[in-house]
Amino acid sequence: MKKFIYIAASLFLTITMQAQDRPQPKPGPAPSININKPQSFVLKNGLTRLPSTTNAMITASDGKAVVTKEYLQSNNWSLTGNTGTNDATNFLGTTDNIDLVFRRNNILSGRLGDDNTFFGNGSGTASTGTSNSYFGAFSGSLNATGNFNTFVGRLSGANGITGSTNTYLGYASGLNNTGSNNLIIGAFASQNTSGSFNVFVGNQSGGSNTTGTRNTLLGYNTDLGASNL
Repeated sequence: MKKFIYIAASLFLTITMQAQDRPQPKPGPAPSININKPQSFVLKNGLTRLPSTTNAMITASDGKAVVTKEYLQSNNWSLTGNTGTNDATNFLGTTDNIDLVFRRNNILSGRLGDDNTFFGNGSGTASTGTSNSYFGAFSGSLNATGNFNTFVGRLSGANGITGSTNTYLGYASGLNNTGSNNLIIGAFASQNTSGSFNVFVGNQSGGSNTTGTRNTLLGYNTDLGASNL
């Protein structure tokens, strides 16, 4: 038994020493990664992915395009302003026959349309009519069905739910009116009439007129029965 153990130990030592005497392989150079040469490559459906250093779109053989992140970053409108714009090619707007709408605090504050033009916080919010122009905060705000109206001034025609072919010019002019074919010019002029075919010119003119028609009032605070023509 001792002789067997001696032979086995001698054999193990001989094999170990021979393995240590053999030359060991030397490590090769570390692999390198080239990050300076972005390359294009083809994606599914024939799309060609361009290098990330190019501000371009992914184009497809069928003419469709997918906008890349890089393209958006180089062609967006910045919240802090843009430089290098060209007024012949750069614009805010649409390229189809759809109204351009502006909101403030999620409230309609502007509409550039084929039929209606509104500009001012809350202007024209209820309008379903056509050919109306409202300029000023809350101008024409509740006029739902009126057509061919022109309201200029904060709160002009704001509370009248109907009425057409009216022209109101001035702060709160025609505020609650529902009549039609009226010309009202002046701050607070004719605020409560359902009458039509009236001409009121002057701040606070026509204040007591609620149903009268075909009146002409000229001057500050002029009213029916006093200075009407």
